Amino acid sequence: MKGNLRKILAFVFIFFLLWIARQYLYLYVELSFSDYLRTVSSIVIKIIFWILLSFIYSKVVYKENLFRRLEFKNNKKGILYALTFCLLLLSLNLAYNYISKGTLFDFNISLRGFVSAVVFAPIIEEIVFRGLILNKLKLSIPFFWANLLTAVLFVLIHLPGWLIWGDGVSFETSLSILLVSFIWGYMYKKSNSFLSPVLGHALNNFISMIV
Repeated sequence: MKGNLRKILAFVFIFFLLWIARQYLYLYVELSFSDYLRTVSSIVIKIIFWILLSFIYSKVVYKENLFRRLEFKNNKKGILYALTFCLLLLSLNLAYNYISKGTLFDFNISLRGFVSAVVFAPIIEEIVFRGLILNKLKLSIPFFWANLLTAVLFVLIHLPGWLIWGDGVSFETSLSILLVSFIWGYMYKKSNSFLSPVLGHALNNFISMIV
């Protein structure tokens, strides 16, 4: 059990170290790109640093195929959980918008943003965080703590990007991501379908663009 915990924590350390280095070192290259080229470059690099790294680590250290470990047994149940999460999230966001701004929708969507945030990001990020990290942590520690730690790590992986491209670290945004990430973990556990957190993640990102 301790050996398994050390293995996944070692992966987390390597993954975070490489991703932080990529964010800062590649920054000067990306600044010369157009918006569309920057989006394509970001997706390709994320596939390499997230998916390929996870697959290789899983294959070398755990002697298993990461993609075969993902659960797709109860996709109907997974979709139901994701849609329920979506309706609840949308309702809360609409209520917040109406109270704080006097409007319901605030469309801020583009094809480039949609492809990156709604199509690719949920698949790539869920494979790493729910597919690998949470699945391995829960073998060594109780699920609640494994899920909470995974959610915290999911928030932390956003920090370099916020500091470089965004407006800095927001407590409200961090707390929001922590909560939805925690929910995605339980959706995965309850539905036993990897489609559930992926779809929930995609719908969450889409809602953030339109509300």
